[in-house]
Amino acid sequence: MYVELYRQVNSARAQMAARALARVLQAGAGSLVLEERVRTYNDPVTGLDVEERQTRYLRPDWRAAAWWLAHVFPEHYGPNAQSWEQVLDAYDAEQAALEPSSGPDDPHLAELAERLAATLAAQDSELLPALPAASL
Repeated sequence: MYVELYRQVNSARAQMAARALARVLQAGAGSLVLEERVRTYNDPVTGLDVEERQTRYLRPDWRAAAWWLAHVFPEHYGPNAQSWEQVLDAYDAEQAALEPSSGPDDPHLAELAERLAATLAAQDSELLPALPAASL
Protein backbone atom coordinates (compact mmCIF):
# COMPACT_ATOMS: atom_id res chain seq x y z
CA MET A 1 0.00 0.00 0.00
CA TYR A 2 2.75 2.46 0.94
CA VAL A 3 4.93 1.41 -1.98
CA GLU A 4 2.17 2.35 -4.42
CA LEU A 5 1.65 5.69 -2.66
CA TYR A 6 5.41 6.34 -2.88
CA ARG A 7 5.38 5.59 -6.62
CA GLN A 8 2.39 7.86 -7.22
CA VAL A 9 3.99 10.74 -5.29
CA ASN A 10 7.27 10.35 -7.19
CA SER A 11 5.42 10.20 -10.51
CA ALA A 12 3.44 13.34 -9.66
CA ARG A 13 6.62 15.18 -8.65
CA ALA A 14 8.37 14.16 -11.87
CA GLN A 15 5.42 15.31 -13.98
CA MET A 16 5.30 18.62 -12.11
CA ALA A 17 9.04 19.13 -12.63
CA ALA A 18 8.74 18.36 -16.33
CA ARG A 19 5.86 20.84 -16.75
CA ALA A 20 7.74 23.53 -14.80
CA LEU A 21 10.88 23.03 -16.88
CA ALA A 22 8.83 23.18 -20.07
CA ARG A 23 7.36 26.53 -18.95
CA VAL A 24 10.83 27.88 -18.13
CA LEU A 25 12.11 26.86 -21.56
CA GLN A 26 9.01 28.33 -23.23
CA ALA A 27 9.56 31.61 -21.36
CA GLY A 28 13.18 31.69 -22.49
CA ALA A 29 12.19 31.07 -26.11
CA GLY A 30 9.21 33.42 -26.04
CA SER A 31 6.78 30.66 -26.94
CA LEU A 32 4.71 30.77 -23.74
CA VAL A 33 1.10 31.60 -24.63
CA LEU A 34 -0.32 34.45 -22.55
CA GLU A 35 -3.69 34.79 -24.21
CA GLU A 36 -5.55 33.11 -27.02
CA ARG A 37 -8.78 34.33 -28.57
CA VAL A 38 -10.87 32.22 -30.91
CA ARG A 39 -13.58 33.81 -33.03
CA THR A 40 -15.93 31.75 -35.17
CA TYR A 41 -18.09 33.34 -37.84
CA ASN A 42 -19.84 32.51 -41.08
CA ASP A 43 -18.12 33.91 -44.16
CA PRO A 44 -20.76 35.74 -46.20
CA VAL A 45 -18.95 35.16 -49.51
CA THR A 46 -18.30 31.41 -49.27
CA GLY A 47 -20.98 30.51 -46.73
CA LEU A 48 -18.44 28.46 -44.73
CA ASP A 49 -17.79 28.63 -41.00
CA VAL A 50 -14.43 30.27 -40.36
CA GLU A 51 -12.38 30.03 -37.17
CA GLU A 52 -9.98 32.90 -36.50
CA ARG A 53 -7.31 32.65 -33.77
CA GLN A 54 -5.35 35.44 -32.17
CA THR A 55 -2.51 34.36 -29.91
CA ARG A 56 -0.40 36.60 -27.70
CA TYR A 57 2.97 35.23 -26.56
CA LEU A 58 5.30 36.20 -23.75
CA ARG A 59 8.37 38.06 -24.97
CA PRO A 60 11.57 35.99 -24.87
CA ASP A 61 13.29 36.37 -21.51
CA TRP A 62 17.01 35.57 -21.29
CA ARG A 63 16.73 35.10 -17.52
CA ALA A 64 14.71 31.91 -17.94
CA ALA A 65 17.38 30.42 -20.21
CA ALA A 66 20.12 31.60 -17.81
CA TRP A 67 18.34 29.94 -14.89
CA TRP A 68 18.08 26.68 -16.82
CA LEU A 69 21.75 26.73 -17.80
CA ALA A 70 22.85 27.50 -14.22
CA HIS A 71 20.87 24.55 -12.87
CA VAL A 72 21.61 21.99 -15.58
CA PHE A 73 25.29 22.89 -16.15
CA PRO A 74 26.39 24.46 -12.83
CA GLU A 75 30.06 23.74 -13.53
CA HIS A 76 29.95 26.06 -16.56
CA TYR A 77 27.13 28.52 -15.85
CA GLY A 78 26.44 28.34 -12.11
CA PRO A 79 27.52 30.84 -9.46
CA ASN A 80 30.84 29.04 -8.92
CA ALA A 81 31.56 28.53 -12.61
CA GLN A 82 35.10 28.86 -13.84
CA SER A 83 36.22 30.30 -17.15
CA TRP A 84 37.53 27.88 -19.77
CA GLU A 85 41.04 29.19 -19.16
CA GLN A 86 40.76 28.34 -15.46
CA VAL A 87 39.46 24.86 -16.27
CA LEU A 88 42.30 24.26 -18.75
CA ASP A 89 44.92 25.59 -16.33
CA ALA A 90 43.61 23.27 -13.61
CA TYR A 91 43.68 20.34 -16.04
CA ASP A 92 47.24 21.14 -17.12
CA ALA A 93 48.34 21.37 -13.48
CA GLU A 94 46.67 18.03 -12.73
CA GLN A 95 48.36 16.36 -15.70
CA ALA A 96 51.73 17.81 -14.76
CA ALA A 97 51.37 16.42 -11.24
CA LEU A 98 50.58 12.95 -12.63
CA GLU A 99 53.45 12.79 -15.14
CA PRO A 100 57.00 12.16 -13.97
CA SER A 101 59.24 15.12 -14.61
CA SER A 102 61.43 14.74 -17.65
CA GLY A 103 63.73 17.58 -18.49
CA PRO A 104 66.53 17.99 -21.04
CA ASP A 105 69.00 16.36 -18.59
CA ASP A 106 66.89 13.21 -18.21
CA PRO A 107 69.09 10.16 -18.99
CA HIS A 108 66.13 8.24 -20.43
CA LEU A 109 65.55 10.95 -23.04
CA ALA A 110 69.21 11.01 -24.01
CA GLU A 111 69.22 7.22 -24.47
CA LEU A 112 65.99 7.40 -26.51
CA ALA A 113 67.46 10.14 -28.73
CA GLU A 114 70.58 8.01 -29.41
CA ARG A 115 68.48 4.97 -30.34
CA LEU A 116 66.28 7.08 -32.62
CA ALA A 117 69.32 8.60 -34.37
CA ALA A 118 70.84 5.13 -34.91
CA THR A 119 67.58 3.76 -36.32
CA LEU A 120 67.16 6.70 -38.70
CA ALA A 121 70.79 6.41 -39.86
CA ALA A 122 70.32 2.69 -40.57
CA GLN A 123 67.14 3.36 -42.56
CA ASP A 124 68.84 6.13 -44.56
CA SER A 125 71.79 3.88 -45.44
CA GLU A 126 69.39 1.14 -46.63
CA LEU A 127 67.37 3.58 -48.80
CA LEU A 128 70.23 5.48 -50.41
CA PRO A 129 71.68 2.61 -52.53
CA ALA A 130 68.21 1.66 -53.75
CA LEU A 131 67.59 5.12 -55.23
CA PRO A 132 68.81 5.85 -58.76
CA ALA A 133 71.66 8.30 -59.02
CA ALA A 134 69.57 10.72 -61.10
CA SER A 135 67.08 11.24 -58.29
CA LEU A 136 69.78 12.34 -55.85
